[in-house]
Amino acid sequence: MRKLYYLICFLIFIALSITIVQAQSHVYLNPTLPIEQRIENLLSIMTLEEKIAQMDLWAMWDVEKPEVSEEIEKYGLGGILGEITAEKNNQLQALAYKQRLKIPILFQIDACHGNGMQEGATIYPTSISMAASFNRDLAFKTARMAGIEVRDWGQRATYTPTIDVVQDPRFGRSGETFGECPFLSSLMSDAYTRGYQENVGKTGVACCPKHLVGGGVSIGGVNHASAEISERTLRQVFLSPFKAAVDAGALMIMTGHNDINGVPAHANYEIMTKILKNEWGFKGFIVSDMQDVKNLDGLHKIAATHEEALAVGINAGVDMYMNSEKLDDFFRPMIELVKQGKIPMSRIDDAVRRILRVKFMVGLFESSQVDLSKNAKAFGSDKAKEIALQGARECLTLLKNNDQILPISKQKYQRILVTGPNADNQNIIGDWAIEQPQVITILKGIETIAGNDFTIDYFNCGVVRGKAIKVTQEMAETADPRILEQKLKKENAEVNDWSITEAVKRAKNNDLVVVVVGGQAIRTNWGLRTYGESCDMPSIGLYGKQLELVQALYSTGKPVVVVVVSGKVVSEPWINEKIPALLYAWEPGQYGGQAVAEVLFGKINPSGKLPFTIPKTIGHIPQYYYQRASRYWTGYAYAGAKDSDQPAFPFGFGLSYTTYQYSDLSVPAEISANDKEIPITVKVKNTGSMSGNEAVLLFVKDIVASVSPYVKMLKGFEKVHLEVGESKIITFKLPVKELGFWNVDMKYIIEPGEFVIMIGNLSTSFTIEN
Repeated sequence: MRKLYYLICFLIFIALSITIVQAQSHVYLNPTLPIEQRIENLLSIMTLEEKIAQMDLWAMWDVEKPEVSEEIEKYGLGGILGEITAEKNNQLQALAYKQRLKIPILFQIDACHGNGMQEGATIYPTSISMAASFNRDLAFKTARMAGIEVRDWGQRATYTPTIDVVQDPRFGRSGETFGECPFLSSLMSDAYTRGYQENVGKTGVACCPKHLVGGGVSIGGVNHASAEISERTLRQVFLSPFKAAVDAGALMIMTGHNDINGVPAHANYEIMTKILKNEWGFKGFIVSDMQDVKNLDGLHKIAATHEEALAVGINAGVDMYMNSEKLDDFFRPMIELVKQGKIPMSRIDDAVRRILRVKFMVGLFESSQVDLSKNAKAFGSDKAKEIALQGARECLTLLKNNDQILPISKQKYQRILVTGPNADNQNIIGDWAIEQPQVITILKGIETIAGNDFTIDYFNCGVVRGKAIKVTQEMAETADPRILEQKLKKENAEVNDWSITEAVKRAKNNDLVVVVVGGQAIRTNWGLRTYGESCDMPSIGLYGKQLELVQALYSTGKPVVVVVVSGKVVSEPWINEKIPALLYAWEPGQYGGQAVAEVLFGKINPSGKLPFTIPKTIGHIPQYYYQRASRYWTGYAYAGAKDSDQPAFPFGFGLSYTTYQYSDLSVPAEISANDKEIPITVKVKNTGSMSGNEAVLLFVKDIVASVSPYVKMLKGFEKVHLEVGESKIITFKLPVKELGFWNVDMKYIIEPGEFVIMIGNLSTSFTIEN
């Protein structure tokens, strides 16, 4: 009996011990504990295989492969990328929950300006469009709303914003960026990062700024090409937006396709580990871009085998591998590389620790299942529509308005021809989007705003890029033009000689012509895009016969308004010189047609300004505004005209229907290098006859420095609304650190000396004391 008693006591002791050990080993499931404690607890009980699985990322088009289910159920999985349904999301999360550690999957998507790859999403203006607004508060609101919609759809991370500083406007992905200015890109990077990640554990998502680094200055503007960048320029210009994102708390960073001075971004230990992680203190994880670790041996040729490429990339700082197509791509070879000592366990633990940190921070351990009731109503709230429309209104940039053709007056014009390949399609929503059910095209917007006051005559002249169809003389003479127009539309024909001739005939019967031209980046027509991801062109002109269309319409003698829809720079010298009214619409999103029409008819005052310098010709590239004085010492003047060095339109340029007067610029005469901020004020008054928004831009020029200074650099901007006759004092608090630079010893310093502040047509100087 006593033996039985002792046996029972022993069994109870064993059961209690097991229970205690299990409780201690599952501390990470306790949401009340600090995240770092939960991470370390979970990491301590993970096997090598479970750790490697967390570094693995599959694409949604491969999730039906048996290997995916096998990896998830046995070991877990780091992430899945792409447009996946909420139901499939829940199914895969349930599978992950069966694994012993119950680590949820991080679903990731490219939602660059709204969840545009999902039908019914709210499509906001693209990044370059928001940059043209110069309104970082609006940028924050846009990212905040987009983040809410992405999360309600089921994803917890988005690969955005794209913060490549673009110095070559041929770069096809320009529309994803904030343009050429490192300061503008940095402040927009900060706004987007904070917006997407607001309340990240409950309603926000992790954002993933990309592409580290230099894609916007790649040779020829080509997406995967080399970038030759000095260390000083890398620090001063191209890394600045990434530093802003890290300071704003970015949870992920994606590396670039390109190499920097011969070292591929995915193998760059200096940038990924020494600068990003160690120097800046980045606590999130680095995800590779698609197949780019594999490209270390296949494309860049710095590794002899795929296994060697994995070791190089992971040891350099890549934490999550995009993307496996089979277990032999990453999971199996990584286990062997660790066992062979080619990748240290400390590097694996560091990567997994970073990935788990993000999963904890976005609340996946508390709730990984998608609320299907929220998912059904994820898109289209009244607040989302309001913000999308406001963004569209503020990005539109008026570049020419000779003889005040705009706004369109019914006293001058009664009949208006609307034509051009982008007049009635969804190219206004840009890249990273498919056609959506509720998009207001420019034609639809014009017809609505014009109402009964004008007669709108629309002619479909063909698409930007499609099927090249030649209309024979016999067809043109025998077919009803309306039937032929519909036939060409059905066959997705490009602008052609017949449609140009027909447009001219129609123009002669109207008082004014609005012709909408530009590019084509929407993903519905992947193979027919003229810019966008992996779509770079050696041109900044209009594709196909668009220029001929504009020239033919101009030859009628009717006033012509050109509207450009494009995420990258378009410059045609003939249009820049001859056309009296030129409006840059960028990619204003699903309500872009309404906003364009409101500007054309004077319901809204245009307030956008250029986030790019627009060169006169491709031969002027690069022509970003922050050059050094030596660029203009001889320039092109001796071999060309005096104005050969001038751009078609400079960075920060944009017209309004009203006028603004700048006065009373005030800056302290002397500043100490130990001060934190410089208080700067300027008075802005609306002296015209229409209320409007004005982007007030502050530039700084360093007069003398130990490293040749830029001619000027943007260091502040504010967007202000002014009624007619109203004036406001705009206050800038310029951080003194913004006046620094990387010296000859590659130390960031602030040198004493004279600086000039330039706002509008005003300038004044001040001195930094030692």
